[in-house]
Amino acid sequence: MKFNVVTEEEINHKNLLEPGIYQFQVLNAEDCISKRGNEMIKLVIKVWDKDNHKPYIIYDYLLEAFPHKIKHFTDVTNLAHRYQSGVLCAEDCINNIGYAHVVISSGDGEYPDRNSIKDYVKSDEKINMLPNNQQDILEEEDIPF
Repeated sequence: MKFNVVTEEEINHKNLLEPGIYQFQVLNAEDCISKRGNEMIKLVIKVWDKDNHKPYIIYDYLLEAFPHKIKHFTDVTNLAHRYQSGVLCAEDCINNIGYAHVVISSGDGEYPDRNSIKDYVKSDEKINMLPNNQQDILEEEDIPF
């Protein structure tokens, strides 16, 4: 039998999007309480590859601990009025579309590497953003992986 030799990293990243800016749609959202007892919104996001052929599912979490993500999400999805009111609910988020900066977050041994959303970007900003292979690993215990 002949086969192509691949590295462990290539195996782990086979079904992941390369870091970059991608179009997204919020498929579902749920108001939740974090392990620390803080309010958060769990988002189920569909992201399309660069050719808009293959969809990927990414989970993201909007927490007060990461105010830039809440602000940028509401800016991108035309929910700035909800941001200004200081109240955002899960149902406000569903079916919204925009662009997100997707990165690869390293697994911790128990969980494999995965795609995650570093931030949300306006369509006119996405042209100026380059893929970032250096991602911030969130050590927030509220994220369940």
